[in-house]
Amino acid sequence: MSWIDKLRKTEKQEPDKQYLYFVRQQLKQQVYAVVRVTWYDEDGIYSVTETRVNKRDAEVIEEFSDIVGNALTIGADVSVICVEKSERLDLHDL
Repeated sequence: MSWIDKLRKTEKQEPDKQYLYFVRQQLKQQVYAVVRVTWYDEDGIYSVTETRVNKRDAEVIEEFSDIVGNALTIGADVSVICVEKSERLDLHDL
């Protein structure tokens, strides 16, 4: 059994718990945010995706909001490192 199989079997998420982790931090180059999404199915962790949002994108906040909003709506856990304050992105109570 590989380490990922062990992780999938032990990391079952309760249906009513969902996590959003946010940290403000300066990032290198032209990176605005890095968003990591953990997707679940009935057996536990299904997939982990990571997306970099660049500052040069014209609609940077809209792109960020789409990624985070869609993941949270579907029920995934979301971890974010971003150069902005959470309040600026309408993520209050963080």
